[in-house]
Amino acid sequence: APQEHPQPSDVTRCWCGLNFDGCNLLMIQCDLCEHWMHGICYGYPAKRDMPQHFTCEHCLQGAIQAEVHNDRMEQGTGPRPLLAH
Repeated sequence: APQEHPQPSDVTRCWCGLNFDGCNLLMIQCDLCEHWMHGICYGYPAKRDMPQHFTCEHCLQGAIQAEVHNDRMEQGTGPRPLLAH
């Protein structure tokens, strides 16, 4: 996950909202969506602090929602189908 800087064709999507390309901040890439974020925004101020593997908030939230949905479906408490009138 730790990288130097995104390429011009890469997507930068950080939770801080400053998604501009070409900044001089240390960047980290999500292993799942491959979008780039500012390392400092995720608590990694230096390259040595960066984890070997990284998953962004967006992907973590999606994984949690999928897990909850699957658990509910297995328990029979998931959404009920709509009835046609």
